[in-house]
Amino acid sequence: MIIFAVVVSLLFHTFCTSLPFSTYGRDGPCDELVLLNVIHRHGYRARDAATYPNDPYINETFFPYGLGQLTNKGKLRMYNVGVDLKQRYRCFLGDLYFPDLIEARSTDVNRTKASLALSSAGLFPPKGPLIWSLLNWIPIPYNYEKIENDFVLGSKFSNCPKYVQLYGEHLNGPGAELYSDDIPFYKYLTENSGMNVTDPSQIYGLYFALKTEEEWGLSIPRWAKPYLDTELKKGTIKQYKLQTGTTELKKLAAGFYIKKILEDSLRKISNSLTPQDRKLFLYSAHEYNIANILTALDIYNDIIPNYGSHIIIELRKINGVYGFKVLLQNYEGNGELQLLKLPKCDYFCPLDRFVQIVQDIIPEDESACNV
Repeated sequence: MIIFAVVVSLLFHTFCTSLPFSTYGRDGPCDELVLLNVIHRHGYRARDAATYPNDPYINETFFPYGLGQLTNKGKLRMYNVGVDLKQRYRCFLGDLYFPDLIEARSTDVNRTKASLALSSAGLFPPKGPLIWSLLNWIPIPYNYEKIENDFVLGSKFSNCPKYVQLYGEHLNGPGAELYSDDIPFYKYLTENSGMNVTDPSQIYGLYFALKTEEEWGLSIPRWAKPYLDTELKKGTIKQYKLQTGTTELKKLAAGFYIKKILEDSLRKISNSLTPQDRKLFLYSAHEYNIANILTALDIYNDIIPNYGSHIIIELRKINGVYGFKVLLQNYEGNGELQLLKLPKCDYFCPLDRFVQIVQDIIPEDESACNV
């Protein structure tokens, strides 16, 4: 952590400290943009294989899509995520795709991989010499890590023993206050679902099992229907808060991603990013990634991130000052992109101030996950 802080200090001293700071509105000119980081949730999907014991649809296969896979509605949503990004950033990204322009990365899950292929297709339809057939599509490669090695995007319940330990301590310690009043409701759910519901982590699993079945057009059991969009939704939101309920949990849940954004941004500023023409890092992940990042930055607003929802972190240079704008598209209400304001900073947050805000949630390296 000390080494990282020293590097950051040197870089922002070189580029920022002697320069004036000014705020801009919702959209700045494209010539202020330096680098884009976008992370999106996957599209609409079928229910996962894991469900509750009394699920009347426990043997449903969701043919021909398959358990946990994107539906046609999900495919369209993700293609349109790419189209939306292209409309906003065409003046920065241009129309012609070339490999150095974008790094695309997914979690090692089918629905996030398919979602990334679709958002990339919407973002970069073939133009000029890249038109190879009547099919309005070009294959854009992406990368992924096995979950046990994916500290940037992977679930820390699967690859970070220290996180699991700290989460358990928080869940059964100070975090218990968050859900202690819900115990009678948990007993009701246990009786009806056949699942042993003791805390919000089971609520989380139950909510998504029921919600994805409802989205498929299946009838929700009568015992669950009144609570799906009320108490079960609230319980899922509580789970997000428990996942990042302390500084150390924030560091492990979202800090690796925020650290990568900072490191890539600093390399871009110092002309050491390889390749130098890189303008976009595009990540495909899950709703908990979106929620964890928002809570880690203290800008979470009690949402369950919708399908295709995405966080955009723009690195800009405004009046000679490097800094970030953070935007959220959650596809709700009028569907407008929201410009978010970090606590103790402005809508355009200078790099040096951003580093000060996040310094306590940046892990030194992957050994932070060791017990």
